[in-house]
Amino acid sequence: MRNLYVEPTIAVGFSFLINFMDRKQKLIFYIDGFNFYFGLKEKKWKKFYWLDVVEFCSKFLRKHQELIEVKYFSAIPKDIVKHDRQDLFFSANKLNPKFKLILGKYLGKLV
Repeated sequence: MRNLYVEPTIAVGFSFLINFMDRKQKLIFYIDGFNFYFGLKEKKWKKFYWLDVVEFCSKFLRKHQELIEVKYFSAIPKDIVKHDRQDLFFSANKLNPKFKLILGKYLGKLV
């Protein structure tokens, strides 16, 4: 019976290390649109309401990372004026294929 054990060498280990380091870490950002919007509103940062969300997220990446997509969770407001503004924001961001919009249902507060 043959011995199937092969003694590891430094060259093989080093090659593996180089290949591992060459690969980019793939990232997906998850954004809660409701909290994101009201966080901006609370800080009075209106200039960021029309933010390019994918570009914004890409600013957080390091050289060894790659942005795969941004998943933006939100709901459509019942107020038609707010709905129209939000729709413009979504339409602009959907031009980037990395932007994925996930819509839920808006629930009003019960008092």
